[in-house]
Amino acid sequence: MSASWMDHKGKKILYLDFRGSKTEDELIQVLLEAQQLIVSARGQVLTVSNYEGVSVTTGFLNRLKDLGKQAVQSQRIEKLALLGITELKNVLVQGYLSATGQKNVRTFGKEAEALDWLVEVT
Repeated sequence: MSASWMDHKGKKILYLDFRGSKTEDELIQVLLEAQQLIVSARGQVLTVSNYEGVSVTTGFLNRLKDLGKQAVQSQRIEKLALLGITELKNVLVQGYLSATGQKNVRTFGKEAEALDWLVEVT
């Protein structure tokens, strides 16, 4: 569980890996790391968030919505790919999108597909 930069096909991508997070504090720690990296980045950011096998809490979702609204207002997130979104989690994703107004968000079953979508020119 961490937030770190990676390269895919010559593009810099912020990878938020929530796998292995067992507590709300661990989930929020990844968010805080991501926030620092986004603030320090130049321009818009391509982001992938991996939630495979992770249970999220209400406190985490509230924090995620707050940070998402800030990212939308500052226009820092260019695209967001989500991994590990089950049917139940998809309901939560729709609530997040409604609360933040974030666009250019897609869910994926495979990491390679998510990374390719992030770097494709639109």
